[in-house]
Amino acid sequence: MQKKSSAGKVKKKAHGYSRIPGIWVMNPSGVFKIDHEDILYCHHGNDVTKIFYLSGRLARASVPLIKLEQRLCGKKFYRCHRNYIINLNFAVGAVQENDTLKLPCSRSIPVARRRKNQLLLKLEKITSDQNRSA
Repeated sequence: MQKKSSAGKVKKKAHGYSRIPGIWVMNPSGVFKIDHEDILYCHHGNDVTKIFYLSGRLARASVPLIKLEQRLCGKKFYRCHRNYIINLNFAVGAVQENDTLKLPCSRSIPVARRRKNQLLLKLEKITSDQNRSA
């Protein structure tokens, strides 16, 4: 339930909303919450989206990549290929000659040629933002 304050702004009751970061997705065994802070990358293939975490954990979800893209993409995530969404904060290597991006798990993620320039701009922006905050 929401109340309006004297200034006309909407206040949210503490018990009305979850403050824990994450998104809800469905898999064959039910609905579960994934923490988007720890996602390394997502890969879609054979009608299943695999969500890889930095810790090495893997989650499978019956959700199209376009739905995850709508929920995740923005400042931190980028769809670099039709089958991949990456967390830009975990990119450790530049886009190489063979159009791949290195991630901490020694995994090379393909980058579509038409998305390469936009990816480089986003990585540059994240690097400059991190340098300003340090």
